[in-house]
Amino acid sequence: MKRSKNNRTALGPDVRKLWDYRDLPIGITAIGFEYDMPKTGAWRSIRPVGHEKLAPCREACPAGIDIRGFIEKVRLKKFSEAYDLIQKENPLSRICGRVCFHPCESACNRAELDGPLSVRHLERFVSDVSSHRKRRTLSVRKKRKEKVAIIGSGPAGLSGADYLAQMGYKVHLFEALPKLGGLLRFGIPDYRLPKSVLDGEIRKILSLGVSYETGKRLGQNLRFKDLESYDATFIGIGAWNDLKWDLPAESGEAIFSGIDFLRRVNSRNPPDLTGHTVIIGGGNTAIDVARSVNRLGGKPSVFYRRSRQEMPASPEEIIEAEDEGVVFRFLTSPVRVSRGRQSRLKLECIENRLSTPRRGGRKTPVPIKGSNFFITADRVVYALGQRPEISVLKDFLRIDHGTKNIWVDDFFETSIPGVFAGGDAALHTRSVASAIGSAKKAAIAIDRYLNGQKDRNIFRGIGLGKKGAVSISGYLDGEQISSTAENEVVRYHDLNVEYFKTEDRIQSRLLSSGRRQVTFEEVNLGLTQKMALKEAGRCFSCGSCSLCDNCYLYCPEVVVKRGDLHNEIDLDFCKGCGICASECPVGFLQMEPEVNE
Repeated sequence: MKRSKNNRTALGPDVRKLWDYRDLPIGITAIGFEYDMPKTGAWRSIRPVGHEKLAPCREACPAGIDIRGFIEKVRLKKFSEAYDLIQKENPLSRICGRVCFHPCESACNRAELDGPLSVRHLERFVSDVSSHRKRRTLSVRKKRKEKVAIIGSGPAGLSGADYLAQMGYKVHLFEALPKLGGLLRFGIPDYRLPKSVLDGEIRKILSLGVSYETGKRLGQNLRFKDLESYDATFIGIGAWNDLKWDLPAESGEAIFSGIDFLRRVNSRNPPDLTGHTVIIGGGNTAIDVARSVNRLGGKPSVFYRRSRQEMPASPEEIIEAEDEGVVFRFLTSPVRVSRGRQSRLKLECIENRLSTPRRGGRKTPVPIKGSNFFITADRVVYALGQRPEISVLKDFLRIDHGTKNIWVDDFFETSIPGVFAGGDAALHTRSVASAIGSAKKAAIAIDRYLNGQKDRNIFRGIGLGKKGAVSISGYLDGEQISSTAENEVVRYHDLNVEYFKTEDRIQSRLLSSGRRQVTFEEVNLGLTQKMALKEAGRCFSCGSCSLCDNCYLYCPEVVVKRGDLHNEIDLDFCKGCGICASECPVGFLQMEPEVNE
């Protein structure tokens, strides 16, 4: 395909200007005779209509980022505008660009052609190159007299503080640990999320006028009674309690929980890791523990009771761990830990097979009789999942007995009016993007609550598809998402992929595996500008006019007029042949029954 002078995709030479009689004065033809053009649109039974539809990547993003929009800005080298577009929905974009599980990529239509876009790496590129820019707020709001308390400064608490401060409220953060950041600071190692990046994001949020106190733990030196002076409260305390290991075990100093281990590592106070460390679990916490052990001079082995395919950890993290020398043993479960010789631990393990999966679930590991074996280790770290600390809350708030999370309604309000909760304390998804999305909904609900608005349709008009994400910019700026965009998501079969050539997905640069084994330097080095531009060029622009000019070039009636945002069709002369819609690569044009006006 050729690229025309105005940067639109052209399928051939632009010859229409040589014979387009619609450029001539009305009633004059090319051969000089006066003739009134018949309005052939009256013959039409169906008409082409352009609809801005919802891209599947945005529907899948819990934070509601306009992914298609910011990638188009990257393609045009408008990096500052791309950053502003991301920041409208996500105040922690430099963090998400590093640690997000990127569900947007799993939903990407491009995956069915040659591979999904590297959305997370593009978000990081844009956010890093624009990190020096001053925080841009969504809208100008008058300062409010109401005060909102936020308990916890992880991704939910920080995002909630950002949104509420932009709404004009006085926001005060309470954090139990010595520094702000929650699990982002004390649960994620530096090689994945450098503390300088986290500190930079926090400074931008505090610049909105957010105040804070550290060393304030709910249930100890911060009581529920202390929160009565606030007009609303948001609880985002995270999930810091490791699920208990209920196996028979002897002697505890050499047995750690995953979160406690990572907290010590991130506090620069790691235990002695000489010798062999066995990590039990298959999630990202287990992988973070194993890779940290490796960097601190130990020899880690990860035991997981299911197969590699069932591991909940990010596939990229597993591959990188293997490259660094971490040993994995799948279909293996410990059954007992005891003291062995020379104060070492002796683990009795058993091999598993996987049964037929239950409806809607993963395959269940079934022990293989007689497959028991023993292995020695210097320490064991169990990382079996986390739950929030609810012991200080159960006397005040309703607890969901199934998940052991704080119970919240559809608007993240707890059993106490005016008290809201989000993030890992209220959700079972355990992801940064989900925490941000929940804080966004809670902030909107708090705003409505403090304005005395009792309606329960507070997310109507700003919803992004059927997966629960909402647009905070739509709410603050009064920009309603159309019902079409809310309900209609562009799928692969809606596209005309014949106009796209296959291209390999760009892979981010990585620190050398040798260097990674001895340092906590950031592993992922991100994209260069050249790489980012190439990857942005792979975007289908699903559901949004890409100004490719196919409709203009292929229309047999020459009734398409070029526009700045999208081309326009002169319906007075369109016969409804449908060629424009069939040749639209992005699913923007579609044929609809004629409406008699």
